[in-house]
Amino acid sequence: MAIPPQLRHQMTLKPLLRPLLALNFALYAVILGFAGWAYDKQMSGRLGGNKVTPDLITYTLLSGVVGIASVLAGLYYLRKWNSESRASAMATSILALPVTILALGVASKYIHAGGLHNKKLTTLAAYAIISAITQLLYTLLVHGIFGHDKLIGHTAPAAPAAPAAAGETTATKEATAPPEEVEKPPPHTSAEAAV
Repeated sequence: MAIPPQLRHQMTLKPLLRPLLALNFALYAVILGFAGWAYDKQMSGRLGGNKVTPDLITYTLLSGVVGIASVLAGLYYLRKWNSESRASAMATSILALPVTILALGVASKYIHAGGLHNKKLTTLAAYAIISAITQLLYTLLVHGIFGHDKLIGHTAPAAPAAPAAAGETTATKEATAPPEEVEKPPPHTSAEAAV
Protein backbone atom coordinates (compact mmCIF):
# COMPACT_ATOMS: atom_id res chain seq x y z
CA MET A 1 0.00 0.00 0.00
CA ALA A 2 1.44 3.34 -1.05
CA ILE A 3 1.60 6.24 1.37
CA PRO A 4 -0.12 9.39 0.08
CA PRO A 5 2.27 12.30 -0.50
CA GLN A 6 0.57 14.44 2.16
CA LEU A 7 1.13 11.82 4.86
CA ARG A 8 4.64 11.08 3.64
CA HIS A 9 5.45 14.80 3.92
CA GLN A 10 4.05 15.00 7.43
CA MET A 11 6.12 11.98 8.38
CA THR A 12 9.31 13.53 7.02
CA LEU A 13 9.15 17.30 7.50
CA LYS A 14 6.99 18.09 10.51
CA PRO A 15 8.94 15.89 12.93
CA LEU A 16 12.14 17.63 11.81
CA LEU A 17 10.75 21.17 12.01
CA ARG A 18 9.23 20.91 15.48
CA PRO A 19 12.42 20.16 17.45
CA LEU A 20 14.46 22.54 15.28
CA LEU A 21 12.00 25.35 15.97
CA ALA A 22 12.05 24.53 19.68
CA LEU A 23 15.85 24.59 19.67
CA ASN A 24 15.95 27.87 17.74
CA PHE A 25 13.43 29.42 20.12
CA ALA A 26 15.49 28.37 23.14
CA LEU A 27 18.74 29.61 21.58
CA TYR A 28 17.30 32.97 20.58
CA ALA A 29 15.63 33.42 23.98
CA VAL A 30 18.97 32.80 25.73
CA ILE A 31 20.71 35.15 23.30
CA LEU A 32 18.15 37.86 24.02
CA GLY A 33 18.56 37.31 27.76
CA PHE A 34 22.36 37.52 27.73
CA ALA A 35 22.46 40.37 25.22
CA GLY A 36 19.86 42.33 27.20
CA TRP A 37 21.86 41.83 30.39
CA ALA A 38 25.06 42.91 28.62
CA TYR A 39 23.37 45.98 27.13
CA ASP A 40 22.16 47.01 30.58
CA LYS A 41 25.64 46.56 32.06
CA GLN A 42 27.22 48.44 29.16
CA MET A 43 24.86 51.39 29.54
CA SER A 44 25.68 51.64 33.25
CA GLY A 45 29.43 51.39 32.51
CA ARG A 46 30.02 48.19 34.50
CA LEU A 47 30.77 45.79 31.66
CA GLY A 48 34.26 44.58 30.86
CA GLY A 49 35.31 43.02 27.60
CA ASN A 50 37.38 43.91 24.57
CA LYS A 51 36.88 46.39 21.74
CA VAL A 52 34.42 44.10 19.94
CA THR A 53 32.03 43.93 22.91
CA PRO A 54 29.68 46.77 21.82
CA ASP A 55 29.28 45.23 18.36
CA LEU A 56 28.72 41.79 19.86
CA ILE A 57 25.89 43.12 22.01
CA THR A 58 24.27 45.06 19.16
CA TYR A 59 24.34 42.28 16.58
CA THR A 60 23.30 39.50 18.95
CA LEU A 61 20.33 41.59 20.13
CA LEU A 62 19.34 42.14 16.51
CA SER A 63 19.76 38.47 15.58
CA GLY A 64 17.75 37.42 18.63
CA VAL A 65 14.78 39.61 17.72
CA VAL A 66 14.76 38.62 14.04
CA GLY A 67 15.33 34.97 14.98
CA ILE A 68 12.32 34.96 17.32
CA ALA A 69 10.23 36.41 14.47
CA SER A 70 11.43 33.56 12.25
CA VAL A 71 10.49 31.00 14.88
CA LEU A 72 7.00 32.51 15.26
CA ALA A 73 6.45 32.36 11.49
CA GLY A 74 7.65 28.76 11.52
CA LEU A 75 5.20 27.86 14.28
CA TYR A 76 2.40 29.46 12.29
CA TYR A 77 3.49 27.38 9.28
CA LEU A 78 3.33 24.20 11.36
CA ARG A 79 -0.12 25.11 12.59
CA LYS A 80 -1.70 26.08 9.25
CA TRP A 81 0.44 23.89 6.97
CA ASN A 82 -0.41 25.60 3.67
CA SER A 83 1.55 27.37 0.97
CA GLU A 84 0.76 30.87 2.27
CA SER A 85 2.12 30.17 5.74
CA ARG A 86 5.10 28.44 4.17
CA ALA A 87 5.87 31.60 2.21
CA SER A 88 5.96 33.68 5.39
CA ALA A 89 8.18 31.11 7.10
CA MET A 90 10.50 31.13 4.09
CA ALA A 91 10.69 34.93 4.00
CA THR A 92 11.44 35.37 7.69
CA SER A 93 13.99 32.58 7.68
CA ILE A 94 15.78 34.26 4.76
CA LEU A 95 15.80 37.55 6.70
CA ALA A 96 16.98 35.97 9.95
CA LEU A 97 19.80 33.97 8.38
CA PRO A 98 22.12 36.82 7.27
CA VAL A 99 21.57 38.73 10.50
CA THR A 100 22.42 35.62 12.50
CA ILE A 101 25.47 34.96 10.34
CA LEU A 102 26.56 38.54 10.94
CA ALA A 103 26.26 37.91 14.69
CA LEU A 104 28.31 34.73 14.19
CA GLY A 105 31.08 36.76 12.55
CA VAL A 106 31.14 39.33 15.33
CA ALA A 107 31.09 36.56 17.96
CA SER A 108 34.02 34.86 16.28
CA LYS A 109 35.88 38.17 16.22
CA TYR A 110 35.10 38.68 19.92
CA ILE A 111 36.62 35.32 20.80
CA HIS A 112 39.59 35.80 18.46
CA ALA A 113 40.36 39.38 19.62
CA GLY A 114 41.52 38.17 22.99
CA GLY A 115 41.94 40.54 25.88
CA LEU A 116 39.65 40.54 28.89
CA HIS A 117 36.75 38.11 28.39
CA ASN A 118 33.60 38.14 30.44
CA LYS A 119 32.25 34.59 30.87
CA LYS A 120 28.70 35.67 30.11
CA LEU A 121 29.81 37.44 26.94
CA THR A 122 31.77 34.37 25.87
CA THR A 123 28.61 32.32 26.45
CA LEU A 124 26.67 34.84 24.37
CA ALA A 125 29.22 34.45 21.57
CA ALA A 126 28.95 30.66 21.72
CA TYR A 127 25.16 30.80 21.53
CA ALA A 128 25.39 33.16 18.55
CA ILE A 129 27.61 30.68 16.71
CA ILE A 130 25.32 27.73 17.48
CA SER A 131 22.19 29.66 16.50
CA ALA A 132 23.68 30.48 13.09
CA ILE A 133 24.09 26.77 12.38
CA THR A 134 20.58 25.85 13.49
CA GLN A 135 19.07 28.80 11.59
CA LEU A 136 20.86 27.64 8.45
CA LEU A 137 19.42 24.13 8.87
CA TYR A 138 15.93 25.54 9.44
CA THR A 139 16.18 27.76 6.37
CA LEU A 140 17.33 24.84 4.23
CA LEU A 141 14.46 22.67 5.48
CA VAL A 142 11.75 25.27 4.90
CA HIS A 143 13.06 26.11 1.44
CA GLY A 144 13.09 22.48 0.36
CA ILE A 145 16.83 22.16 -0.19
CA PHE A 146 16.86 18.65 1.29
CA GLY A 147 14.46 17.34 -1.37
CA HIS A 148 11.15 17.42 0.52
CA ASP A 149 9.72 20.10 -1.75
CA LYS A 150 7.86 17.62 -3.94
CA LEU A 151 6.19 16.19 -0.85
CA ILE A 152 4.92 19.43 0.65
CA GLY A 153 1.29 18.37 0.50
CA HIS A 154 0.06 21.81 -0.51
CA THR A 155 -2.16 22.28 -3.48
CA ALA A 156 -0.72 24.40 -6.24
CA PRO A 157 -2.92 27.15 -7.62
CA ALA A 158 -4.67 26.32 -10.88
CA ALA A 159 -2.92 27.55 -14.00
CA PRO A 160 -4.71 30.43 -15.72
CA ALA A 161 -6.36 29.74 -19.05
CA ALA A 162 -4.23 30.57 -22.05
CA PRO A 163 -5.28 33.76 -23.84
CA ALA A 164 -6.90 33.37 -27.22
CA ALA A 165 -4.62 33.81 -30.20
CA ALA A 166 -5.23 36.68 -32.58
CA GLY A 167 -8.19 35.92 -34.83
CA GLU A 168 -9.26 32.87 -32.83
CA THR A 169 -12.94 32.71 -32.01
CA THR A 170 -14.92 30.62 -29.61
CA ALA A 171 -16.17 28.48 -32.51
CA THR A 172 -12.58 27.74 -33.52
CA LYS A 173 -11.73 26.71 -29.96
CA GLU A 174 -14.75 24.40 -29.79
CA ALA A 175 -13.88 22.82 -33.15
CA THR A 176 -10.31 22.09 -32.05
CA ALA A 177 -11.18 21.05 -28.47
CA PRO A 178 -11.15 17.39 -27.51
CA PRO A 179 -14.57 15.69 -27.60
CA GLU A 180 -14.97 15.83 -23.79
CA GLU A 181 -14.82 19.62 -23.75
CA VAL A 182 -17.31 20.26 -26.57
CA GLU A 183 -20.71 21.12 -25.18
CA LYS A 184 -23.44 18.78 -26.33
CA PRO A 185 -26.90 20.18 -27.01
CA PRO A 186 -29.53 19.13 -24.48
CA PRO A 187 -31.56 16.10 -25.53
CA HIS A 188 -34.93 16.90 -27.11
CA THR A 189 -38.08 15.36 -25.78
CA SER A 190 -40.68 13.80 -28.06
CA ALA A 191 -43.01 16.79 -27.54
CA GLU A 192 -40.31 19.21 -28.81
CA ALA A 193 -39.55 16.97 -31.77
CA ALA A 194 -43.19 17.02 -32.90
CA VAL A 195 -43.30 20.81 -33.04
